[in-house]
Amino acid sequence: MTDSQIADAIRDAEDAAHQKGTRSALEISVDTGGDASGVSLTISQTSFHAVAGSSVGSLTITTALGSLTFNRRAIEAIDSSAQGAVVINVRKADTSGLSDSDKAKIGDRPVYDFTVTSGDTVISDFGGGTVTVSLPYTPAAGEDINSIVIYYISGSGELVAMPNCIYDAKTGTVTFTTTHFTVYAVAYNNISFADVSGGYEDSVNFVAARGIMNGTGNNLFEPDITMTRAMFVSVLCRLSGDRESYENPFTDVSSGVWHETPVAWAASNSISSGTGSGLFAPKRNITREQLAVMLYNYAIYMGYDLSIGGDTNALSYNDAAAVSAYAYSALQWVCCTGIMSGDGDGNLIPQRSVTRAGATAMLHRFIENVTV
Repeated sequence: MTDSQIADAIRDAEDAAHQKGTRSALEISVDTGGDASGVSLTISQTSFHAVAGSSVGSLTITTALGSLTFNRRAIEAIDSSAQGAVVINVRKADTSGLSDSDKAKIGDRPVYDFTVTSGDTVISDFGGGTVTVSLPYTPAAGEDINSIVIYYISGSGELVAMPNCIYDAKTGTVTFTTTHFTVYAVAYNNISFADVSGGYEDSVNFVAARGIMNGTGNNLFEPDITMTRAMFVSVLCRLSGDRESYENPFTDVSSGVWHETPVAWAASNSISSGTGSGLFAPKRNITREQLAVMLYNYAIYMGYDLSIGGDTNALSYNDAAAVSAYAYSALQWVCCTGIMSGDGDGNLIPQRSVTRAGATAMLHRFIENVTV
């Protein structure tokens, strides 16, 4: 794109945002037709710097192969790393180096290599910023859309699940948010359990396909047993993708136990400060309000937009007086975003323990309503 085209686009985006009272968003549509195997968009360093220096809140590149939306922080990170013109590439990728089992998961579904380069520099990390990617995909006959997932191919050539991906049947796209670029593949990972059917089945299949929650063995999920506090922070730690090592501050979490790492992660990243007196109570059942607080703190940790939501008021429930003071803001947020609702009789039941099935439903709604 020419410098004048970019300058005009910035001006138009800012003018439109001013009229609507919203933050400006810049979208560049690249018309390639339906048979392109790759798209390359070049923006001069001067023009990209102008985008970063404007009030533009996001930059979207739309092509027949998919769309990429860089948030403000990602734009600034690319600008600071640029050594010349910024080139954004989307290309169909080769999967010949994968194992047979990984190839089977992908089949003939789309695989793309995303890169941002500038001069001789490959900019694969966006400094904590994010890019939301939407890839067109038509499910094959019989495919459960809850089991359509995104994997990225690691440096060692292995498939790694992207937990925050969703398939939107209305748009016919798989959408996910990432903090780095590499090779991404649309895949199908259908996992079902002998003891799961009915209302929770979609949510259980959704979290299992993404590796967020696993079964308990012997093809069972045990949907009706309660989640413990240790179980839920383990889920959130897995969802975060954080592989750092943290110091465990709790006296009731022994060294070497299965939940030591996620509990230490939760404490170090302000997801949970425990139950007081240096205790975490890992085996205690997690209540609805405790789950709401951990999920709310996790959203803050991940930098998600906490303004998302409707006008549901947690105080409107019959049992609002039972909500602990520390949990009110979190419960208000989960109600507004549709992650949590009452029991149908006007009660929020904040002190009730959460079952594994109940947790899958809330995690499913969290990913769909907040993360993407």
